[in-house]
Parts: sequence; C-alpha cells; structure tokens
Amino acid sequence: MTSFDYVINFFESFILSYFIYRYFYLSLNQRIITNIIVFLEITLGNYFFSSSFLPVILVVCTMIVLLRVFGLRTTIELIVINVSIMLIDMICNMIALVFVSFLTTSGFVFTNVILRFNVAIIISKFLFLLFAILFSKIKLDLNAKLDTKRWTGIVALFFLILLEGAILIQNLIQNNINKSKIFFCVVLTGIISILVWEMYKNILLENDEKMQILLKTEAMKYKKENYKTLSKMSEEIYQLDHNMRYLLMMLKYAITKKNYEESLLLIDDYIKKYDKFKILINTNNPYFDFLLNQELNALLKEKIDVNTLISISQNDFYLNKEYMEYIILIINTFKVMTKKIAVNIQEVEGNNLLNLSITRKNNEKLIFNNRFYDLVNYLDAQYTIDYIDDLIVFKSIQKMTKNT
Repeated sequence: MTSFDYVINFFESFILSYFIYRYFYLSLNQRIITNIIVFLEITLGNYFFSSSFLPVILVVCTMIVLLRVFGLRTTIELIVINVSIMLIDMICNMIALVFVSFLTTSGFVFTNVILRFNVAIIISKFLFLLFAILFSKIKLDLNAKLDTKRWTGIVALFFLILLEGAILIQNLIQNNINKSKIFFCVVLTGIISILVWEMYKNILLENDEKMQILLKTEAMKYKKENYKTLSKMSEEIYQLDHNMRYLLMMLKYAITKKNYEESLLLIDDYIKKYDKFKILINTNNPYFDFLLNQELNALLKEKIDVNTLISISQNDFYLNKEYMEYIILIINTFKVMTKKIAVNIQEVEGNNLLNLSITRKNNEKLIFNNRFYDLVNYLDAQYTIDYIDDLIVFKSIQKMTKNT
C-alpha cells in the first residue's frame, strides 16, 4: 500500500464516522473511536482480502456493533441506515469511474492507468462526503411507519444490492469479469427483482386496504351528518303536525267570520313551511345523499321547482368525489337557465345513468367549462345533449366500480 492509499482510507473512515456522528447524535469521543477502528479495518481489509465486498460487509457490521456499544438500540432503522451509507459510497465510486472514463474517451489524456484510477478515487470520496453531509440531515423515525416483516425484506434487499454493487465495482476496476461472476450477478438481480415486486405488491394491497378504510370513515362521517339532518327535519315535521290543531281552529274561526282571505293566507303559510321537506334523498349512500340534498334544497331556496327520481343501490361508487362534483357542476350550469329542473339517477346493468332536464327561460345554449370535460374524461362518461323546443335534456352514462 502507498501513502495515497492510507490517506484515502483515512478520508473514507472520516466520512463514515462523521455521518453516524451526525445522524445518531454521537459524542466527539465516539466519533474519534469510530474513525480509528473503521480506518484500521479498511486498511487491514486491503491487506488480507483480495475481494472488495468482504471489507464492505465487515465495515457495515462493525459500525452496527459500535453503535450498540455506544448505547444505541439495534433497530431495523439503524441497520438500514448503515447499509444505505455504504451503498452511497459504492454509487459514488461508480459515478467517478464513469466520469473519468468519459473524460478519457473525450480526449483528456491521463499519463497512466494508475493516475486515472487515483483521480477517480479522489472524485469518488468528495462526492461521498457531499452525499454523506446531505444524508445525515435526514432524520426519520422509520420504525413507527413499517412493521418488522417489511423492514426484514428491506434489509435483505439492501444487503443484496450492496453485495452485487461491491462485486461489480471490484471486477470493473480489475477488468476481470468472467461468465461465473456475470451469472452470479444475474441471479442476485433476479432475487432483488422478486423482492422488489413482492414489496410493491404488498404496498399496493395495503394502500387498497387503507383506501377502503378511508372510504368507510368518510361514509360514516356523512352518515352522521345525514342522521343529524334527518333528526332535525323529523322534529320540525313533528312540530308542524302538532301545530295542525291550532291551524284548524284558526281556519274555523276565520271561515266562521267569512274572512276567506285570511283563511287562504293561513293555508299558504302552512304549505310553505312544508316546502323545505319536498326534497329528501335517502339512498343509504351517505356522501351522495348529503351533497345532493344540500344542492337540491339550495335550488328550492332560489325558487326553482325541483323534481327527483333516484333509484340506486348502496355502492362505493357514490363515495367518488369526482362523480359528485360532476352532478353538482351540471346542476349549477342548468340552474341559471331555468325555474324548473328534473333530476333522474338510476342504475342499469352496472352503469350509472344520469338524466337531467330543464325548461329554458330563453334560447340559451348549454355551455360547460373546462372542468366539466376533465370530469368527463376521468369518469369515462358518455353524454348527449338534446334540445327539444324549449326543453334541454342532458343524459350521461358512466360505468360503476364493483360494489365492495
């Protein structure tokens, strides 16, 4: 070994000790001890091992043991972080080798191979220092987010990547890649691919389960809101029924006195009090019911005559925010053109059918904004607009998701 090798080994051990000092909040003495031990291990590894991946594995294990001695609990996070920093080291080595090779092919002439190799090492270690400083700033409590089974898979994956990377770098440097080593790396790549696929599949399944939980939570939230609304309406209806006796007595008195105008006013006032209960959607799809009830009752307050025919099943399709936005957008586009609107929503053979019709106040054409067309594409909706004299009929069909 040359003086240059010792300097590089010390610099690499300095970076590793600096990283775990920053990341795991070690003391200065602990950092110095780590630096010395890792330096000696890298140097001795260069003397006694012809293979470069064995010293890499030993350094990872040594840092884990040292952290344990320093009082840190050996967690999955600790293992992953130590493996990750060694992966970063190897990635920097590969980047530096590729960069120097690019310079060589671009006409930058090095005097000899050793000089070219040394330049690559220097570039690699400065890159490693930069990435170590950036990575040390990332402090994540990963144990709180993943279970032991998931972490075990990640550790196995990282170790395999570390092993394969070390083998490839060593053989690229020595220009000694043969069929057996290529085959071994291909096998490792296959195992890594399987692990990645299994993790990805499990993540998809977990995300689907989480989405279902979120949907059910959302449904429960709107179910409570609907219950409050229905309870309030029930109390108001009960109060109106209770007041019926007094209304009849007042009507009898007014008719006896032949005060027919007062009688009509009493009846009209009572009918207006019932108008707020004209629209009541209750399909057991809480999100759908809540939003549609709000929208249609808002139309009533604007003196728009509303008729509804809703015949749908209980389905998670009606938790779709884009679908509800689609309906509300169409209703709001219609309401500025009419005083009367009919809303018909049904299901036929797994499809949701939306049918709205209005009587126009004038010869206005139905004009939708860009958001409407975004929702059409999102829902894959097929729609038609028919103009029949002063009547506009909007029909739309969208495929429903499976009921869960």
